[in-house]
Amino acid sequence: MTPIAPAIPADMAARIAAELEALEQAHGIRILFAIESGSRAWGFPSPDSDFDVRFIYARPVADYLRLEPLRDVVERPVDPVLDINGWDIAKALKLLARGNPTLLEWAVSPLVYRCDGITRPNLVRLSEQTAWGRAAAYHYRHLAERQVEKHLASGEQVKLKTYFYVLRPLLNLRFLRRNPGQPLPMHLDGLLAGCALPDAIANELDALRRLKAETVELGNGPRRPSLDGFIAAEFSLSAPQPINPQTGDAPAADMAALLDAEFWRAIGFSAPAG
Repeated sequence: MTPIAPAIPADMAARIAAELEALEQAHGIRILFAIESGSRAWGFPSPDSDFDVRFIYARPVADYLRLEPLRDVVERPVDPVLDINGWDIAKALKLLARGNPTLLEWAVSPLVYRCDGITRPNLVRLSEQTAWGRAAAYHYRHLAERQVEKHLASGEQVKLKTYFYVLRPLLNLRFLRRNPGQPLPMHLDGLLAGCALPDAIANELDALRRLKAETVELGNGPRRPSLDGFIAAEFSLSAPQPINPQTGDAPAADMAALLDAEFWRAIGFSAPAG
C-alpha cells in the first residue's frame, strides 16, 4: 500500500491555531486536545479535501455548578475549507463510558493540533475498561450499511471516492475480528497492516487511493467488481449487532469513579477528602 503522508500546510496549521485560540477566548474554555478527523486523518485525502478539526475542552469549575447547564458543544460556522467543533469533557466521558467509537478515533488521530499530553492517553486507557469493541462493531456495521445504501446500492457508474467511505468501516470490522482487543488505528496504513487483505484487493485499493490523492474531484466511474465482491464478503462475515451498546446501562460503580476522577482532573477540581 502506497503511504499517503498526513501533512497539514503551514498556512492552514496557523489558521487553525488562531481559530482555536479565538474559540477559547470567545467561550471561556480551555482546549485539552484538538485533532484532525476526516479523510486527511483517515489517510485518503484529495488535494481539495477540507479540514475537519475536532476538540475536547474543559470549562472553569464554576460553569459546571450552574442551575442551567451550558451547552456541551462549541462550534463555529462551517466554511468550504474548515469545519471546527468540539465537545465538553463531561460529554466526552459520558460517551466514552459506552465505548463511543467516534471519540476513540479522536483519541488516536495521527494529526494533532493541540494536546495537553494527558487527556488523550487517559481516554484510551479508560476505553480499555469499556465494551468499546462491541460498540465499534455495531457502529461500523451500520455506518457501512448506510454508505452502501446511499452511494453503491445501484447503478453501473458510481462516485469512486465513496468506495473509501464504505470500505473504511468494513476494514475496521475486519481489523477487530483479526485483532480482538487491540485498539483500532485511525489511519488507513495502520488499519491495513492488521487486515491482511488479498493482494488483488490491496492493489486495487492502492491504485484508487493514489488516484484520489492526485485528483481534485474524483468523479464518477465504472463500478469496481473486485471491490464490490470484497464488500459483499465482508458484510457476510460481520454479523449485525442486534442491540446498540451505546444505549445500555450506566457504567459500573468502579468505572464511574474513574470517569469522575478524570473529569475532576481535567477541569481542575480537587476531589473531596475521604
